[in-house]
Amino acid sequence: MVLGIVGIVFTLTICGAFAGAMLAVVGVTLGGVALAQYKTAEDQDGRGMATAGVVLSIVTLSIGVILTLLFWCGAFASAW
Repeated sequence: MVLGIVGIVFTLTICGAFAGAMLAVVGVTLGGVALAQYKTAEDQDGRGMATAGVVLSIVTLSIGVILTLLFWCGAFASAW
C-alpha cells in the first residue's frame, strides 16, 4: 500500500510519471505476492491492506502510463 501511495505522489508531482509508474509495478508485484500468501495462511490479518495496495498501484500505473504517453506525444508533436 505504501508503494501505491508514494507512486501516486511521485506521479502527480515534479518527480515524474515514469518514476511513479516504476514504483507501481513493484507495488503490484509485491501486493500480488502478499495476496497469494493470504490464500494459504488463514491466521494472518491484512488481506484488505494487500488488496488496497494492489488497487492503488494499478491506479498509479495507469495514471503514470497515460501521463508518460501524453508527454511523449506532446514532445513529438512539437518537434514537427
